[in-house]
Parts: sequence; structure tokens; C-alpha cells
Amino acid sequence: MPQVVPGGRGRGTIASAVAPGAWGAGRGEGLPPGSSDDEEGGQQQEQAGDAIDAIQGRLFEQYLEACDELSGSEDEERDAAFAQGLARVAEWVSAGSTNSSMCLICLGAIKPREAVWHCAASCYAVFHLGCMQDWSRNQIDAAVARATHSTGAPPPRHTLEFSCPRCRGLYPAAQVPRGYTCFCGKTQDPEWDPWLAPHTCGELCGRPLPGGCGHNCRLLCHPGPHPPCPLVLDATCHCGKRSAKRRCGQRHFSCSAVCGKPLECGHACPLVCHEGDCAPCELVGSFRCQCGAEAKQAPCAQRAWQCGRVCGAPLSCGRHACGRACHAGPCGGCALEGRRVCPCGRTLYGELRCDEAAPPCGATCGKLLACGVHSCTERCHAGECPASCRILVSKPCRCGRVAKEVPCSSEVLCESRCTRMRDCGRHGCRRRCCAGDCPPCDQVCGRRLACGNHKCQSPCHSGPCRPCPLTFTVACACGRTKHTMPCGVESKAAPPRCPHPCPVPALCRHAGGRPQHRCHFGACPRPCGEACGAALTCGHECQTACHDRRPPVVADWERPKPPKNVAQTAAAAGAAAGGGAKGRGGDGQPAPPVPPAQAAAAAAAALAGPLPGRGALTPCPPCMAPVAVWCLGGHGSRVLPCSQAAPYACQAACGQLLPCSRHRCELACHVLAPEALAAAAAPAGGAPAGFDAAAASAAAAALPGSARPCAPCERPCARARAACGHACAERCHPEDCAPCPEPRRVPCRCGKTSLSFTCAELQRASAAGAAAGGGGGDALSCGRPCHRALPGCQHPCRQTCHEGACEQGACRDRVPVRCECRRRKEQWDCGRARDALRAATGGGDYDSGAGGLRLLACDGECAAQAKAAKRDKPAAAAGAAAAAAAAPAAAAAAAAAVAQPKQDQQQQQQQDQQQPSAKRMSRAEREALAARRAEAQLAEERRRRLVARATSAAAAAVVVGAVAAVAWLLYRLLAAPLEAEL
Repeated sequence: MPQVVPGGRGRGTIASAVAPGAWGAGRGEGLPPGSSDDEEGGQQQEQAGDAIDAIQGRLFEQYLEACDELSGSEDEERDAAFAQGLARVAEWVSAGSTNSSMCLICLGAIKPREAVWHCAASCYAVFHLGCMQDWSRNQIDAAVARATHSTGAPPPRHTLEFSCPRCRGLYPAAQVPRGYTCFCGKTQDPEWDPWLAPHTCGELCGRPLPGGCGHNCRLLCHPGPHPPCPLVLDATCHCGKRSAKRRCGQRHFSCSAVCGKPLECGHACPLVCHEGDCAPCELVGSFRCQCGAEAKQAPCAQRAWQCGRVCGAPLSCGRHACGRACHAGPCGGCALEGRRVCPCGRTLYGELRCDEAAPPCGATCGKLLACGVHSCTERCHAGECPASCRILVSKPCRCGRVAKEVPCSSEVLCESRCTRMRDCGRHGCRRRCCAGDCPPCDQVCGRRLACGNHKCQSPCHSGPCRPCPLTFTVACACGRTKHTMPCGVESKAAPPRCPHPCPVPALCRHAGGRPQHRCHFGACPRPCGEACGAALTCGHECQTACHDRRPPVVADWERPKPPKNVAQTAAAAGAAAGGGAKGRGGDGQPAPPVPPAQAAAAAAAALAGPLPGRGALTPCPPCMAPVAVWCLGGHGSRVLPCSQAAPYACQAACGQLLPCSRHRCELACHVLAPEALAAAAAPAGGAPAGFDAAAASAAAAALPGSARPCAPCERPCARARAACGHACAERCHPEDCAPCPEPRRVPCRCGKTSLSFTCAELQRASAAGAAAGGGGGDALSCGRPCHRALPGCQHPCRQTCHEGACEQGACRDRVPVRCECRRRKEQWDCGRARDALRAATGGGDYDSGAGGLRLLACDGECAAQAKAAKRDKPAAAAGAAAAAAAAPAAAAAAAAAVAQPKQDQQQQQQQDQQQPSAKRMSRAEREALAARRAEAQLAEERRRRLVARATSAAAAAVVVGAVAAVAWLLYRLLAAPLEAEL
């Protein structure tokens, strides 16, 4: 249940968020009486807690009074949002009061007496006033320098902006910090008051609350965000059917009834009371398209639809049809009727028929081209004018250094490189033909940030780098109190003071009367020294000193490490993924570390777990009082210590008669089942000598659920079966032996498969086959095709595995049959082919792999083709001979073309050898020799080209001759049937 503050009616959940001792520096009023913290620094911390409690009590006084206006408990469940808002404000107040607030620019602590500036627009971060003034002026100066470098003139003052170092929120240059004000902005240079939150004026905040409700903040001047509006007003649900008194911050609600608002189609909205516009109607009906040609089932919101067909209705002109897609309403008149102009638009024609195109006027087109300067010089024409202007003009390049005469649509670029510096001031532009608008620097800054741990990853820029955006969290031992600190202040970090009690449970049995202590690092204080006095299970009391375990030690606080940037985080995640999913969360991310106090609490719970029903107590020393205990089977008793007083096995044989009626139980002494106890208590139960049924019943009652029957007889039966003679391998049993399970393997009927049976199954199958007269029937059939070769042919038997020989003459496979010249071809059944072969040759066996059987008779067409082939053979030989005769002539021509340049080259080489050496030649002789060598190289190149041409000519001649011969042969083959018919 939420805590209810005296005098309040509906602020229980909210008041619990601002109760004394609920923040990071509270002094612990919420702990039980008698609690205390560590001795070192305790008095100073208590005084600080008193001061902060008083500050926060005054800060939230009017807010809690506004929460009293809501009567009843209708809004109690929704007060969690208001409690969270107050908790955020309380955290900001606690951070400012305990010097844990850090300036992101200089990475120094912000003290209560120092002048500050805060980001009131977005992140509410607090900075030193001097640091923020330097930061904003540096950003504005850099923006002026960039604009002056690009345009040559400084920008207007009202266009300049600076940003928050943390959230990058933009502020105009007119809002550059010029003085120290409180958080609400009402007081200049507020004086520090130990009973007020630092940097506040102590007056009502009065700033507009977020959400646009129109109300103002009812807290005193405070840092951080505003809490939700607590005022109560008459609110209406989304659909407007229900009104209720609700807090302003929760004024928008749903009544959970059906919306029922009328939709555009006339139906009512079927959704539950919702925010915003109603969804389209989803009722399904049959609707026709706009032209009425088709109908389909569609939601009501999609009742107006088009079928996609072209209308095709005749227009008013009677010559054209409507080309619009499915539409509603009339088609309209023909767009080509009436008075029209020529393509260039200068000549107006009278009434033209719609199927008659307007002729061009013959004048120059004159339309403005895409360049926007010149006009089209072509005659009046239909369609678009040329996309690019081809008129030659003198155009300068982009940087203005070079001018060329080029087509109007072309751009002139020179080869000069820009020597200006980019706006970063560190790298040159080096762009080709730059017009002065140098692009921003595309390199990474890479300078070391103020945190000293990371480098700037922003594009290269001028001025100081932004603060490192990375942060780390410093938590208390239990993890419930946390402070977020910027990167770079790891050496200044300290664990936050937590007001919550230590979560590590005491393992002592006297923990209920011991005072609690706050969350801490290290070992828990004050071990218990009282006498145990616990009642043992045997009825005695433990007289030893408290012997319970001490709780596990909370790990010492470790100084945080610098946070990792995005690249390091991705690399660590990849390495963790390569090592498996161990130690990772459900979404593949690394599991967050467990706070030290929570880990110690889990370890304490694990230690207390083996003692169910006794909390965190550890077992007392064993009781040594003597107790008489009977054995499990009731054969005798022993005197044992109280701590060891439990039924035992006397190691004597049980001796009960087994169900086989031939042997007795040979197990060691054990607890008998109820039915065995009843049989042993009977006069003729067959109990062993000295058996005490009453003692056995007491032992069974002392160990509930542990009674078990005697083990069955484990000796083998070994009786021979009459049917097969195999011995029974089962354990001893009084009934008849089961069917023989010995495995047997026998071949199937076709002999291709081995079948597995047990001895009993094979006997039943043989008996069934003998009764049916088939020697086993279907049980010995594998159920697959026989595939044995049929007699008289090479085809396999297609019947299912069967007994006896395969049937002759039952083959129905198809075989090819041809005539003697192999022109005619038919497919016969195998039986028919063997009958015909037997009638022709006297034997029915054949080989189908020799191109088919020659059983068909040649017809007249076969004779005509044979005659044509004999007639065309000389002509084909003549064509081949002509091609062979042409080939030597072409080769001779190629050889002649190759020989002459070769002779010239040999002569040139002889002349070069006769020339004196280069050392004895003059300059003119050397130049003449070089000229002759160049001429020789040109001659060699011409020779190679002639060889290639001659070779190509010879190959072409051979191919032409061969093609001619093949064409003549094909012509005769195609023309022979026609000549035979004629």
C-alpha cells in the first residue's frame, strides 16, 4: 500500500517519492529505530541529511498540497508518473547539494557557491558560467569565420547560433550567457543559502509546465525538469461519453467503452474509446467499380475503386473512344476538336477535324531552349525541342581563370587546383577549378578531447571540440542510487551515499531483533554473540553460542574505468559473440553487471536455501542423547545417539517368500510394503525367524514413502520350449513361457532380400503358408518388384516378389523396330517383336542394343531416297574438288606476299652488317642508319599485314568451296523426294 501523508487524501504514492530519507543524501529517517551507519564521518553525513530533508520539504510543499485536491482513489494507480517526476527533481537537487554535479566543459565539480548556466530548453545540464560563455563565443566566432571564408562577408547577427555542449540544443546569439541567474530566471546573482537548493532563489518557480496545459510549476525554484501537473480538473474521455475528475497530467484517458462516432460511410466506429481520428471502416461488402463493370468484396473504406479497364466509350466526335481508365461521370468531349495552332504556336488554323493533325507552318520554331538564353533554330516541328543547346559561345571556367568557345550546354573546367583553406583551417581545398565555395572538410577531426580518453570523431572543424558525449554511471553497493558523470572525471568519482537499507540479509537466527544498517561496501558490522537457544527437532534446546554464518562480504568499491566509444563497444560485442552466448542478455547484448550488494544478497540467499522452513539459520550441533531404534525389517534394535536416531538396515537377509513361490528375498534388511507387512503378520505368511511385524510397521511409519516390495526373483527360467527347443531366457516366473524371441533371417521368394523374423513369427508364417498351400504365403514376400530376367528377353519381371518361376510371354515393354535402310521406325510390344522374329528367323531371342530389330519392310520412299543419294554423289565430289583446287592458289599468293618483304629484310640486314661500328660513324651516318632501321620496321609491319590478309583469303576460299559442296548436297537431298513424286 502507498504511504499516506497526514492531512492528505490522494497523494500517498506521490508523497512516498518525497518522504524524508528517500534521496541519495537522506539521513535515514525511514530506517527502524536504533539504526546507525559507519562511525567515520557519520555526524557530518547526518547534518547534511537534515539540511537536504529541510530543503526538499519546502520545495515540494505546495506541490503536495495540490495533490490533496483529488478525492477518492481513482487516480492512485496513475500517481506513479507523478512520483517519478518528483524523484527526478529530487535527484537533481541531491546532486547539486552534494557536489556530485560536474561541468562537461572543464570536467570540474560545480560547487554550490559558483555561478552557473543551465540548459533550460532540453537537457537541463548545468555548466560553469565562465565555461559556457567561452564555449558560446567560440562557436559564434567559428560560424562567423566560416561564413566570411565562404561568402566574403560576415553573416547577420540574428542568424548566428550556439549549441548546448550536452544535448546540442541551439540558442540564438542574443542568448549568450551574460550573467548568473537562478533556475527560474527571476533573481540575478542568487546568494547561497544552506537551507535552499543551490543556485535557487527560494521563490515559486512559476514556469509553464510541459504538455501545453497552460498551468505553471508549483514547486519552488528548482533544477532539472518539471514534474507533471498535479491540478485536478474535469476531463472528458477520448470519445466524449464520460467525464471525470482527473489530474491535469493525466487528463487524456479512455473510458474503455465502444467509440461509436459516425464514420464517413455512415457506420459507427467499433473500436474502444481511443485517441485521435477513428480508423477507416473495416466492414466488408460488395461494391462496384466506378464504371460499374465489375464488383468485388472490399472494406467499406475502400468502396470507391477502379477496375483498371479502359473506358472505351465513343466520344462526341464519333471518331475516337474514351482512353481514360475506369471512371465515374461522363467521358467529356474530344480533346482534338475545335481551333488549333501549329506545333510552334504561331499559326492558328480554323475548324479542323479531330482526326486531322495540325500541319507545321514552315517558319522557324523560336521556342526557348533549356539553357534559357537561345531559341530553337529548327523549322516548326512537332514534339520537344533539342535538350541541349549547340550554339557556340565563349564561356569562362568555374574559377574564372580560363575562357573557351564551347557549346552553350557544356561546362568549362580548367585544370588548376584550389589553394584556399577549408573552413576547418587545417586542410586545403585542392578541388579542381573551384569557384570559391570550398566544400566542408570531409576528414575526421581526430584531436584528443578534454576527457583525455577519446578522440574527436566529428568532421574536421575549427575551434574547440565538443565535450566527450560519453558518460559513466557511479552506483552504490545495492545499485538503487546512481549518479551519471561525464567521461574524464573517473579519478574524481566517489560512490554515492545511499539511504536504503543494506539488501544483504543476516543469516543469524536473531536477525529480527537486530537494527538495520544502510547500504555499504565491505563486510556488514556487528556479529551476533547471543546464545543459540533453538529448539532442536529431538525436543532439546541448543545451548551453544550463536553459530550461524555471517553474511557474505560486499565487494569493495572499484574506481570506474573510462567509457568505451562506439567502435570499442562494437568490437567488444563481436568478441563476446564469437565466444558464445555465455554471460549475455536475452537480446544478445552483454548482461549488465550485478551490483556488489545484490550479488552478496544472492550469495546469502543461496546459503539460506538448503534450510527450507528455517529462514537463513544454520543447523545446530547434533544431539547425542541415546535412543533405541529398530531396524527397517523389524529384526532387532540398537541404541544410537539422538542425532543419529533413524531406522537402519541390520544387514540381515529379508527372507520373505517371492511371488515365484519358489525362492525367498535375498536383499538386505529393508522397509516392507504394506501388503508385505500384512502377509508377514499372518500366521502362514512365511516370515523369517525372529521377525517382529509391529517393529517393522513402526519403521515404515518413521520413513513415509520409503516402503518398497521385495525385489523379484532374478534367476533365469531356462525351461525348453516345446515348439522350437530354445531355452527361456527370462527371469523366473510362475506362468507359461512367452513365445520364443530368437531372431531368424530367411531369404524372400525372389531371393533378393533377407527377411528378419523371430522364431515365433517364423513358425506362425510357416503354419499359415502350409494351411494356404503356398509354403508361407505373403509373409515371406519382400513386397518389392521381382526383377528377375524373363525367359526369352532381357527385360526384368514387373510382378511383386512371388514364388516359383516368372511367367513366359507376359513382357509388355516397348522395343524399337526399323526397316533395312533404317528410315522407318516403330515401337512394338516385346512379345509381338519376339513372335515376328521367331517367324522370320526361327528364334525369339534378340539383342535390343544393336540399333533395333530389322523387321519392317522398306517402302517406295526408301527406294527413292537411295536412288537420289547415288545420283548426287558425283556432284558433291566435284564441289569438294573445286574447293581443294582453289586452296593451293590462295596459299601460293600468300607465300608470294610473304617472300618479297622477307627478301628486303635480308638485304637490309646485310647492309647493316657491312656498316662500320657506331663508335667510328659520324652523326649524319648514325641518323641515316636509324632512318633505315625505321624503314625496315615499317616494312616488317607491312609484311605481317600481308601475311594475315593472304591467310584470311585462303581460309575464305576453302570455306566457300566447302559451303558450296554442302549446299549442293542439301539441295539434292531435299529435291529428290519432289522429283520422285513428279
